[in-house]
Amino acid sequence: MGRRFESCRKRNRIYEKYMNYLLDLRNINLKNKEKIGFYIFYLGIFFIPTTLFIGSIFLIISFILGSHNSTKNYFKDIWNIPFFIGGVLISISAFYHNFLLNNPAGNLWDSNLSYLGLFNWIPLFWIFWASQKYLVSDGDRRRFSLVLLAGSLPILIAGFAQNYFEIYGPFKTLYGLIVWYQREIINPAGISSIFNNANYLGSWLSIILPFSIAFFFRYYKTQSKEDNINYIFILN
Repeated sequence: MGRRFESCRKRNRIYEKYMNYLLDLRNINLKNKEKIGFYIFYLGIFFIPTTLFIGSIFLIISFILGSHNSTKNYFKDIWNIPFFIGGVLISISAFYHNFLLNNPAGNLWDSNLSYLGLFNWIPLFWIFWASQKYLVSDGDRRRFSLVLLAGSLPILIAGFAQNYFEIYGPFKTLYGLIVWYQREIINPAGISSIFNNANYLGSWLSIILPFSIAFFFRYYKTQSKEDNINYIFILN
């Protein structure tokens, strides 16, 4: 009985650590407007794995707030200069393809696709700068990682249900803006979880795996063997 009680106490300490990492934003010395931006950013990161539409809305709002509240000049960050130059070159290329270059491929290639490439990359250059405000310190990056892992938990649960309980979709809501596919597993296809394809699931798991490993090694030396097993179980 005593061993079980002690084991429960150890698990509770682990859970309390996770919650403290997620909630210690209250102790950051920020203005209320800046805190709102942080909370919206974390909401976006939490929802982006499972509900891309909702997560994107939160992230766009947080990036706008981050750009507006930023006290650092865009061009004072040396890493922004290559992205700015690249954006200018991409814009010139799109203009050249559409107005100056005669299309030798005719109907086989649409020069307007250059604009699609332009709007695919330019927002990423802006996001790189706008998101820096939320990832400045080690604590900020740690909270980001934990929120990302927490938001990925439904993906693991859905994949488990798809594989072992044969719960298949698709599940749709908000008039199709949010879709969890969970396709029926037919050989040679594998588990896809909420994604449309098993390759997408594999890509996402590859993204979150380094975060899980990093958290494990961070506390490996300070935790007992039983705590490490619990930690791996929770994160993976």
